[in-house]
Amino acid sequence: MDIISHTLTGVAVGTVWAMISNRSWRGKGLVMLAGGFGGALPDFDAISLWSRFDSTIGSALGLSHSGKEIYVGKFWYSHHAALHSLLAPVLIMLLVAAIQIFLTRDLRKVRIPEVVKEYAFVYFAFFFGFLFHLLEDMPTPA
Repeated sequence: MDIISHTLTGVAVGTVWAMISNRSWRGKGLVMLAGGFGGALPDFDAISLWSRFDSTIGSALGLSHSGKEIYVGKFWYSHHAALHSLLAPVLIMLLVAAIQIFLTRDLRKVRIPEVVKEYAFVYFAFFFGFLFHLLEDMPTPA
């Protein structure tokens, strides 16, 4: 499937979570956006196929392999590798939650369960958008 289909599936998943939530229209929009982002994120590594990847990003990062070799290769950062696992969305959500908690003005007053509970539907939409991407890729791995 292509990235547009995966993103639209994520938005659809996010819409379901948004309708379940009891949030304002802006909050529901954030939930839908998180679902779409979760649906698109596993294919982010496809930027290695861009026409000028080797001369721009590849040279800036000092990569020894071309973008096409990275995409089809068996590296941990290749396509269908790290970002196509169930561990990836969990680690991303933990990172976002840690940043969110860190950005809170007074860390002594932070109640971690309250912060996570406030954005639970955003996290669920992101995770299930990501999960549906992986499920959609199963019949069409190439």
